[in-house]
Amino acid sequence: MSDYTATAGRVTVTLTDIGEGLSGDYDPKDPNDVPLYRADVFHDIGADLDLEDGDSESFCTCIRSDLTDFDYQALVQKAAEFAAAWVEEHGSTRGAAARLSWWTESTTTSPFDKIEEEA
Repeated sequence: MSDYTATAGRVTVTLTDIGEGLSGDYDPKDPNDVPLYRADVFHDIGADLDLEDGDSESFCTCIRSDLTDFDYQALVQKAAEFAAAWVEEHGSTRGAAARLSWWTESTTTSPFDKIEEEA
């Protein structure tokens, strides 16, 4: 499985398969487990998009990493655009990464989005 990276503004999101599953480490022997991507969100606060000078956060997502006929690059681009908008409005990567943790390969929203819109 590959890693996928996209940047929007000064925010970079990378989907990385590090062997996570529904209950921690992915267990291929468990028929109820699936391999999942981790979303790394980085906000460059430096002057030259140096990935060592910024705010970052990382959460496991609900995005399966084992699909063979899926456009992960388009999904990570949506994630980067979402994270950039979140960081611009709220100033940190933590909330963006937390919301990305609820994303699946078919849903690009968090259940918390609707709650916050109603508040």
